[in-house]
Amino acid sequence: ERKRTFSFILSFFPISLQSGLGILIKKIDDTIMSLIKGHVWASVIIGIIGWLGFYILNVPYALILGLLTGLFTLIPILGPTLFGLPIVLYYIFIGDYIRAIFILILVLFLADFPELILRPYLAGVVAKIHPIFILVFLVGGTLTYGISGFILGIIMLAIAKAFYEYYVERIREKLLTN
Repeated sequence: ERKRTFSFILSFFPISLQSGLGILIKKIDDTIMSLIKGHVWASVIIGIIGWLGFYILNVPYALILGLLTGLFTLIPILGPTLFGLPIVLYYIFIGDYIRAIFILILVLFLADFPELILRPYLAGVVAKIHPIFILVFLVGGTLTYGISGFILGIIMLAIAKAFYEYYVERIREKLLTN
């Protein structure tokens, strides 16, 4: 389906530009898909870490809570915090303050670790982009514009990478032909 969409978009441009635009669109698409794969893998890993953390802290339904933690990690910045704070409040209300503190530490770790370390690293490995660029585009976009900034950050990073690679290839071709 994506190939037909790309072909449809390219049909609006002159034939002389279609080759270069096709390459750019393919590079943008590949980068976006790689960044999304890295994001999903980070969520899976955070879900596993969450499950282990809840299990170690002897929280009932640790496996389900770990799965939900991974799922909520798909929501940038606030995901694990929105999910974990009710659990912390529950343990405060029942008077288990020590466990509430440890769960709060776990939730804060699960909220910050994927955003600042895991997601940029995994997405960088998959998309072949240095993690610092991913951190700047994704976290910066998310902190500035919320979830829409996260999506725009992915798109802007993909476009920047595609243009960079495209023009580096063109410059190399010109240098080799001269």
